[in-house]
Amino acid sequence: MLSHQADIGELRARFDTSREKGDDRCSSERELNHRVLRLHFRTRCAKNTFTEEKQLLKKIKQLEETRQEIVVSDALKQKRFNDSMEWVNRPIYPDRYSCNSFP
Repeated sequence: MLSHQADIGELRARFDTSREKGDDRCSSERELNHRVLRLHFRTRCAKNTFTEEKQLLKKIKQLEETRQEIVVSDALKQKRFNDSMEWVNRPIYPDRYSCNSFP
């Protein structure tokens, strides 16, 4: 069981290279959308002072500026994952492995 968990941790580390310790960037577009929506909700529904609201809007703007970088990162992660799983879609050729194919 521990070996299986170690393998999962290794895969996560391999495919999630964007998040460093102490780094506040989003690791996916889904996470970015969640953070932006949460901040918008706080601006609409919470009792904020003017300076708090300005800080929230500034944080939303900063997050939105990273959107393109995150989309590219997601695409690269998906490509690496697809490349690593390419063997799953390979066709099996029984003619190559039958006894009749040897001279």
